[in-house]
Amino acid sequence: MIYLADRKLLLVKPMKLTGSSVEIALSCDAGGNDIVMPLMPEDKAVRYRRRGET
Repeated sequence: MIYLADRKLLLVKPMKLTGSSVEIALSCDAGGNDIVMPLMPEDKAVRYRRRGET
């Protein structure tokens, strides 16, 4: 689940369904007032690479 407060956007994605790319893209744009639920370990690695983190 991702909630982006400034954009008033709520994304709810059940496990094992498509949409991980959307979830990763939105989570990279999340700020301090937003809620981002943890990703699967392999998706989390993709998120960090897209943000430029190690």
